[in-house]
Amino acid sequence: MGRAILWFAGTAMGSLAFQLTVALWPEKLKNYAWAVKYLWWGWALCLLLWVVTHEKIFGARFKRWRDRKRFTNQKRTDLVNVSFKPSEGPSDKQFLAVTNNDEKQTFYATCELLDRRNDPNQLNKKTYDLAWVRDSAREVTLATGESCSLIIATGENSRSTHFSEVKLQGFSNGSVGKVEWSGWDEYDKKDKPQYDLRISVFGENGEKTECFTLKCGGSPSALEMVKIDCNENTAGHAKQELRETDPQVYVEIEERRGATPAKTVFVLQNHGGGIARRVQIEPLGLLSGTAVFDLIDHIGEKETGEVTPTIEQLGVFFNNHIGYLLQKEWNATAGDLVDEFVRPMRIEYENYAGRRFETAFNIVFHAVGYTLRENARRTWPWHQKRIFEVRDTKVRPLS
Repeated sequence: MGRAILWFAGTAMGSLAFQLTVALWPEKLKNYAWAVKYLWWGWALCLLLWVVTHEKIFGARFKRWRDRKRFTNQKRTDLVNVSFKPSEGPSDKQFLAVTNNDEKQTFYATCELLDRRNDPNQLNKKTYDLAWVRDSAREVTLATGESCSLIIATGENSRSTHFSEVKLQGFSNGSVGKVEWSGWDEYDKKDKPQYDLRISVFGENGEKTECFTLKCGGSPSALEMVKIDCNENTAGHAKQELRETDPQVYVEIEERRGATPAKTVFVLQNHGGGIARRVQIEPLGLLSGTAVFDLIDHIGEKETGEVTPTIEQLGVFFNNHIGYLLQKEWNATAGDLVDEFVRPMRIEYENYAGRRFETAFNIVFHAVGYTLRENARRTWPWHQKRIFEVRDTKVRPLS
């Protein structure tokens, strides 16, 4: 408010002074007519700078950049004196309390994704700004002994589908929202997703960094965060290399309409050099239902195996065709008329030595083509196109 009052007072007084000057000394000012256009250009430039440096436009960003540059150029012999404390016990919300044990100063924080486990999606390494609970702001000023919490993640659970998910929170496109997420079936007995995070808090006197593992599971959508050693390889989860003698399972999806009712078949091909045992496609849990898959005992080297999904929420004529499930999900959540509807999936298996592997991939469902084909089965050219695709397949060892 004070800044706005000063602006209007200054412009009003300046305008009045200019008019009085012209009225009192018109003959003298005629000699300086050449400077008028430059004065107008200068006025326009000042106004533009005043607008763009407003806090809600570029002002806050410029201040943050200036502060970070100053912090970076400082020679830090000591870390900033703050302490971290994650939320106690499993909860559907995870915060990191930061206590300032130093002099009063302004802080901001970042989070770096180090590792991601038990999830079909590959790690997308990135660093993003965290939000403080106070006003969901990027920065917070803390007095000596004062604390404020950072928003780390939230969990959600659908009682109707028993599908849980975790959303890592941070600044994305200028506002606080989801920057990464994982989902799982509540009744799935397999290990739940985990994230290794490196969280840094920057103050005017330096910075402090600690690492944590965010664990999902327990009761539905319950989250827990524990401290780990940043110097270890993301909490001791050593990276394993894929060998030529390891099984490597790839997948194709076929739609078989000759039989009644129609069904989709997941054809698993072992392109590796060993036998894949206990091959299991993880359930595809969506808001509209869950597709589950039977366990395949083994797939030999260069051999194939087949499995058909079962969707209990659909009727007997539709419960083996994943297209009906994806179409319902597309109708409920897509929002825009997009043809490619993509969902991540994964397969787990092991070799005879008990070493575990994962194949992660994206199933691409051509929703518009499928709908047009079903409405005009023989007359619309879409019926000749593939309805399902498999993309972004990645095979990696888990142990």
